[in-house]
Amino acid sequence: MVSRLDEGARGDSPERCVPAQVPGAVQLDWARAEGWADFNTHTSFTDFQWMEDVYWLYRARLDFRALQPGERLFFLCEGVDYRFEIRANARALHRQEGMFMPVTLDLTGHVSPCDVLEVLVYPAPKSMREPATRDQTNQSCKPAVSYGWDFHPRLIPLGIWGETSLEIRPAIHLQDAEVSFTLSDDYAQARLQLVVHWLRSRCAATPLDHLRPGRALLVQMQRPLTRRRMRMSHQLTQPALWWPNGQGVPHLYTSTVELLDVHGTAYDVRRLRTGLRRVRLLCTPRNGTN
Repeated sequence: MVSRLDEGARGDSPERCVPAQVPGAVQLDWARAEGWADFNTHTSFTDFQWMEDVYWLYRARLDFRALQPGERLFFLCEGVDYRFEIRANARALHRQEGMFMPVTLDLTGHVSPCDVLEVLVYPAPKSMREPATRDQTNQSCKPAVSYGWDFHPRLIPLGIWGETSLEIRPAIHLQDAEVSFTLSDDYAQARLQLVVHWLRSRCAATPLDHLRPGRALLVQMQRPLTRRRMRMSHQLTQPALWWPNGQGVPHLYTSTVELLDVHGTAYDVRRLRTGLRRVRLLCTPRNGTN
């Protein structure tokens, strides 16, 4: 459910809630509940403009099974537009600004099954109140075109735009794993780098010993876990390249990252697929001019 709140009432219970679709936008939810015309029709977009200056509150009742010893509950969201806070039981758990940064929030100990989780979305960011132009975005990362520019009417989206879910994870788990690479000029060598970020809850007492990218990119490496964030590298000779459709085979390499205890039991596993390629923009002069 989603509801609108004015500045002085953002900490109060809303008078009205409407069904929300996630991923989506608060404007679309409100318009759907009101039966408004499509914002693409004539000047219907003007009906939405007041929505950029109020607070919006998402509410959802949590449905998850009881946690077992050694398990943690996480709230995952790919993105919220734009500034927001996450609350549970009248307590703010997380604050963030920026629509492109995902959220991984540990809810363990803060919520119980059937509790209500809230996401409070702030009004659209504006560096100045007036004039109402795209210059209001000069201190944020929101697309200026949404503030009215060229062919685009003023229509500033807000809300939960990314996939959102609850996930039960082991107390010890991989938070992130990423493979990057650098190709030599003749494509005969690829310098590969694996960056891994792992987490351990305070309640986890089982000792960790190794992080192993199992048979990743034709090589197997094993390292003791000495830091929460680790890097490993490898030089690959004559790599199979990824080619676009019609130019060759789009080869992909698979990396398997395992987080193991001293007995070899895997706490968590991540699998990554990587295509080795290079993209360059080459400006070719025409008729002797640039």
